[in-house]
Amino acid sequence: MTEKITLTTREIVGLFNGLSALDGYECIVKDGQRERAVRENYRLGGGLRLVIAKNLHHLRAVVDPYQQARNALVREMANGTDEIATKDMPEFHRREAEMLDAKHDVALVKIQADELHLGSEPNENPIPGSVLAALMPALDDA
Repeated sequence: MTEKITLTTREIVGLFNGLSALDGYECIVKDGQRERAVRENYRLGGGLRLVIAKNLHHLRAVVDPYQQARNALVREMANGTDEIATKDMPEFHRREAEMLDAKHDVALVKIQADELHLGSEPNENPIPGSVLAALMPALDDA
């Protein structure tokens, strides 16, 4: 069920990144004598993957304009150079913080924590605590 909640841009960007991190994770596997990194998908049901997709879709309406506005701010403050002058950094940080602290009403479908199948057993997902922390606004049990 979709519900409207109010989050800051900072929280929305964090949640967007956390949901995106649920695509999978890197792990090391032995291939004979060699080791190589491979991408493993988290074991998530189809319904949960659809909820993640819906939430990413709703959050993108804030994330994309924020990224465009931040890029425009960087270009403006860099004055045609490759970087923002050290003397202008406090103003840049102030204006960026204003963007990140802006509040938005967003529609989210809550995620049931048990659907994430957390754990380290073969049929469970080793989702890091930092990703789980980013997901808190969308977790029903949070």
